[in-house]
Amino acid sequence: MSIVVLPRSYFEVVELNKGLVVNTINLEGLLLTKKTAREKDRVDRMVIERALALLENKQKS
Repeated sequence: MSIVVLPRSYFEVVELNKGLVVNTINLEGLLLTKKTAREKDRVDRMVIERALALLENKQKS
């Protein structure tokens, strides 16, 4: 198992409900954590890359 250290630029604070704040990472950061040879991570990478592409296309229009 390897440990991935992410720069602060990948961290986000999200408020889910009034007063309920969650520290998380964005999709780019999550994608970096999936750079392994595991089959599950390969599938996860495909889903994350698709989500990023959809978000990019949405921002262009």
